[in-house]
Amino acid sequence: MMTQFATTPRTMFTYNITENIRKQLKSDVKDVESIKVVKSSDRLNTRGVYVCTGGDDILEEIAPTPLQACGLVTIMDGKFVLIESGGETTLHFTNAPSEEEVIDEVYMLSEDNGLADGIRRYKSIVKKLDPFSKEMLA
Repeated sequence: MMTQFATTPRTMFTYNITENIRKQLKSDVKDVESIKVVKSSDRLNTRGVYVCTGGDDILEEIAPTPLQACGLVTIMDGKFVLIESGGETTLHFTNAPSEEEVIDEVYMLSEDNGLADGIRRYKSIVKKLDPFSKEMLA
């Protein structure tokens, strides 16, 4: 019998980090070449997020953050933000000083119309990165 995970279709998005973005990052993270998001279409909408070097070595696997249940994941302590909304996965470059600053700003934007609207508003003010590739995994 196959496990549930093995039979669940997955999609992998690869976002290459451009040189101009790397220049804006601190020197200790300049070896980051890509961020990979593996999204499973199970009922929990599980996803794994990996920060990778040029040789596809994994520097960091992203742990869940307080807003992940609402579709927002901060990466590298606020340098990038992954947003899931309406079935769409988008990665944004923020270069915030910390994860807490990203979360505080989203909550501030959420004061009037709720968290979903705050995330939507935040998404509109940060730079969206285009995926380098999107592939289906068996």
